[in-house]
Amino acid sequence: MQAALLGLLALASASLDREALERGCEECHATTAAEWRESFHRKAYTNAAYVRALKAEPRPFCRRCHAPEADPQAAATGWQAESGVACVTCHVRDGKVVTGHSFAYGQQKKAPHVVLREDSFATTVCRSCHEFGFPDAILRERRELMQSTFSEHKAMGEHRSCVDCHMPLLDKQRSHRFPGGHDDDLLRGALKVSAKRDGAVLQLALHPKQVGHALPTGDLFRRLVVTAQSQTSDGKPVHAEQYLQRYFGTEQQRPGSFVRVQTSDTRLYGPALLQLSLPLSDSRSPIHWQVRYQRVAHPGQTEAVAVLDGEVLLYQGVTP
Repeated sequence: MQAALLGLLALASASLDREALERGCEECHATTAAEWRESFHRKAYTNAAYVRALKAEPRPFCRRCHAPEADPQAAATGWQAESGVACVTCHVRDGKVVTGHSFAYGQQKKAPHVVLREDSFATTVCRSCHEFGFPDAILRERRELMQSTFSEHKAMGEHRSCVDCHMPLLDKQRSHRFPGGHDDDLLRGALKVSAKRDGAVLQLALHPKQVGHALPTGDLFRRLVVTAQSQTSDGKPVHAEQYLQRYFGTEQQRPGSFVRVQTSDTRLYGPALLQLSLPLSDSRSPIHWQVRYQRVAHPGQTEAVAVLDGEVLLYQGVTP
């Protein structure tokens, strides 16, 4: 077994048979493989939202992270497409299996292959796909981050690593389901909201819970939307809303080239107090409020007409 694995690792380091090595990973690490097969890492290239986005913009830039085992210059097929971000993508480098110290599957067991343990493994691997600039760098005088999760994490002085939240320990092993922006329970557990009102003004206190980056993070169009609804004394409905998101505009940085730049960022980096005012003459009218997490597929001319990939209701309530 050891000789066979070492042989496969040597082949994989030469990019000859990574699919065979992947099968070997799954045979020995069956529980971990089963978790990974349920994850969005495995569906990175095949999930419906990405397929739609890639059809609209078939860029090597996108395929590089969503099908890292394939040639980004062409559409991925077969195992390379079906596996998305695979075991070998993160863990095989230069003929060695690389992992972090917290990933050891039983420190007393000797692995049948060379294992290189690195303290910075998780941060380095996660950052490689979860922070990057816009693909039009040649048109820019300064770099603009399209995803900025690692920089947010560093700026907040967060002492926990990515795996502490996104790969929780289960029976002394790190989970490989990678809960994130598509996990409803993780999203609802990331925020606490309390509400009170002062006449026609609704006050919402938003407290992120153990979140080591902006809320939300990741895709540049993800956002939180806070809404309040009521009605006037004559029954007319009234409505107020706020969007917590990154806002973008265009800027000419080089002659003849206009590029997208961030103009403001209203996402949560810590506790925040929001106030939504409603045109109510009768303060006895109840105010219904919601906080929703939204994944935007296509931004519209206004926030209200954006096309959504999905949303999750995080909190709701009524102030009497």
